[in-house]
Amino acid sequence: MPASNFDFLADTDPELHDIATSAEALLHTDPVACLTRLRAFAEQCTKTYVREQSVPTHWIELTQFDRLERLEATKKLSRTILNPLHKMRRAGNAAVHNNEGTLRDAKQQLRDAHKVAIWVYTEVHNQSAPNGSYRMPEPPSASPAVSPPAAPQPTKPFAETETKNAASEPVARPPSSPGPSGVQHTTSDRPEQGPGIGARTKERVAQAAAGFQQGVRNVWQSIKQGVARARQGIQALLAWIYNGIRAFFSAVWRGICAIGRFIKRVLKWTTVAIAIGLFFFYVPTIYGTVTGWLPAETQEAIPAVEAVQETHERVLPPESRTWVKEQAAMGWETAKMQSAALWEASVVRVEAIWQETESAAE
Repeated sequence: MPASNFDFLADTDPELHDIATSAEALLHTDPVACLTRLRAFAEQCTKTYVREQSVPTHWIELTQFDRLERLEATKKLSRTILNPLHKMRRAGNAAVHNNEGTLRDAKQQLRDAHKVAIWVYTEVHNQSAPNGSYRMPEPPSASPAVSPPAAPQPTKPFAETETKNAASEPVARPPSSPGPSGVQHTTSDRPEQGPGIGARTKERVAQAAAGFQQGVRNVWQSIKQGVARARQGIQALLAWIYNGIRAFFSAVWRGICAIGRFIKRVLKWTTVAIAIGLFFFYVPTIYGTVTGWLPAETQEAIPAVEAVQETHERVLPPESRTWVKEQAAMGWETAKMQSAALWEASVVRVEAIWQETESAAE
C-alpha cells in the first residue's frame, strides 16, 4: 500500500491523521464522502488550534463558521490558512446536505488539506516541516495486481461432460403453453418488462420535488440578496445624513470659535489701550485719589497733587492731548473696519467649509 501524504501526523496528531487518511482513501471511490471527511478534518484543525494556542477554550463549542470568524478577528491566522478552511467547510456542507461534489473538487480540497496539515504540524505542534511534496493519490485501477496464470485443466471426455451437465439440471421444468401455431413457448422466452407505472410516477414526483426545492432555494437566495442590498443602501443613506449633520455643526462650531477668539483679542487689547489712556490722561486725579488714603505725615513727605498736576501739564500740553485724541478716534474707526472685514471673512470661510463637507458627504 503506498504511503499517505499525511503520514507525518501519525505520531504527533493521530486523530487528525486518521481523518485525513480516510478522506484520502475515499478520493476516487466516493468524492462526496471524501469532501465530508475533509469538512471534519477542517473542524478538527481549528479545534486543535484553540486547544493549543492562547485563545478562549469555549470556542471549541462554537460552529466551524463562528470559530473561523473569531479566529479571523484575532488576526492570528493568515488568509492562506483561513481561505482553505472556509472552502473545505462550504464544500463539506454541500456534500452533507445536498450530496454534491465532484472528483475535481475533492482533489482540490485534499491538496488544500495537505497545506493546512503542514501548518498544524509546524505552527501548532511546533515541529519542523516534513520532507517531500504532495502526491496526488492514484485511482485503484491504475495499478491492478498481477495474478498468476491459471493452471490448465485436463480435458474430459465428451460423454462424461454431458452426463455431468444432465445431472446438474433441475428436474422441474417451467410450465409451457401452446401458441397459436402449436409451438410450445416457455416463460423464459418472454421479454423482460420495464419499470411499471408506479416506478415512473415516483421518479417524476422525485424530480418535481427536487425542482421545487431548487426553486425555493433560488427564491430564498434572491430574497437574502435583496435584503442585504437594501440594508447596505439604508446604511449608506444614514451615513450620508450623519456625515452631513456632523459637518454642518462642525462648521458652525469652528465659526463660533473663530469669532470668539477674535472678540477675546479685541476686548483684551481694547481694555489695555483704555487703561493706558486713562492712566496717561488722568495721572493727577489717580495720584490724588491714591494718596488721599495715606496718613497725613506720609502725604507731607511725597509731592503734592498740585506739583504732579503742573508736571503733567508740562509733559502733555493741550495740543498733544488733542493729537492723541484724534489718533485714538482714528484707531477706533480702523478697529471697527477691521472687525467688519474679519466678520465677513469668517462668514465666507464657514460657507466654504460647509460646501467642502457637503462634497465629501456625497
